[in-house]
Amino acid sequence: MTGSSTVSTQSIWRTRARVAGAIVGVFLAGFFAFGIGAYAFTQFLGPLQAEFGWSRAVLGGLMTAFWTAAPFVLVAAYALDHVGIRRMVFAGAVIEAGALAWLTRAHLPAEFYAIRFLMGVGKCFTLTPLSVAIARWFPTRTGLVLGISLCGWHAGGMALAPFAAWLVGVHGWRSAALALAALLVTGMAAASFLMRDPGLQATDRGTQSRDPRAAPVAFAPIAVLVIVGISTLAYYAGYAGLLSQLSPMLTDVGLGPLQVGNAMAAVAAFALVGTILSGVTTQWLTPRQSGGVLLALMGAVEAGATLLHDGAGQGAVIGVVVLLGLLVGGGDPILIEVVRRTVPDRAFARMYGLWYFVCLVGLAAAPLFAGALFDLYGDYRMAFLTLGALTGVCAVAWIWRLAGIGKVA
Repeated sequence: MTGSSTVSTQSIWRTRARVAGAIVGVFLAGFFAFGIGAYAFTQFLGPLQAEFGWSRAVLGGLMTAFWTAAPFVLVAAYALDHVGIRRMVFAGAVIEAGALAWLTRAHLPAEFYAIRFLMGVGKCFTLTPLSVAIARWFPTRTGLVLGISLCGWHAGGMALAPFAAWLVGVHGWRSAALALAALLVTGMAAASFLMRDPGLQATDRGTQSRDPRAAPVAFAPIAVLVIVGISTLAYYAGYAGLLSQLSPMLTDVGLGPLQVGNAMAAVAAFALVGTILSGVTTQWLTPRQSGGVLLALMGAVEAGATLLHDGAGQGAVIGVVVLLGLLVGGGDPILIEVVRRTVPDRAFARMYGLWYFVCLVGLAAAPLFAGALFDLYGDYRMAFLTLGALTGVCAVAWIWRLAGIGKVA
């Protein structure tokens, strides 16, 4: 009896260790890949503008180019079962780090765009498999584990945005790019080593049929899927348009380089909080409730961004930074969980790839759109009022059509 109890205890601890390793691995993957590719890179925009004299549209295009690699999300989703998560994640990291190092030799906008595109390809191969793996490994706690893992994305921004600002200020942007490329490869090697299937599917399978958080056996109505797609496009367009232009907007308000770096770190810090809150809410709110609130708040922060101009008050800056951060972090767990609750298990990997493609289209278009309208009108009012109105309409449609989807008992 004692021997059987000892074996059982050891098995429990081995399972817990595998679970912890898997979660730490996906956390670190997002920490380095997104923290460097998205957050840290925003600290390069000011020095690039100062050195090359580029317009806001060109600078926005650097963020857009990163997201135009969106079709490679579909490649990653289809190749995942053949390549495996660990190999794909590390291969993506090598591509992204190599492109970041190559950035130091570029001089023309077209060269920078091509390099940022390659960084985006690497990001697609690194980050696309993570949500699919989590949905498979934790079938009845997907939203919660997504929230935990996505904290890594924004914890990376919180740590690496000010670190990148310091590197750029002390050593110049070229040396900073090389240092961040080396850090990316090293960190992703550790993340890839830790990411292993903890083997929980058999344990959870018996509870899935009665758990409303489990995937459905059939697709949701087409109208629901269309609304989810359009709302995804609107949400991420607002997210990317504002995040990509936030550094120059805060500079226009009168903040110095280190203050701007700290503000971007604060966005990442509140995004981390947002991922935790949204991951928890997916366990007890319906997709209709959580998604409706998310879209309404994104519309509000986009409208509020029009208050950020020369002479803007401290309250406006703090309000936009805090709310944007919460929404940047809160969107992914909620929207990915909605996708999982509207498609059957067998279709999730490919449907997630399609959903992420739509997401990246919004991320790609919005920075260029916002920068171009600034160059045309001299401020961001038209850009962010347009994005805010679109998101508000989506919030109304979402609340109207998503009743009953994935309802939690």
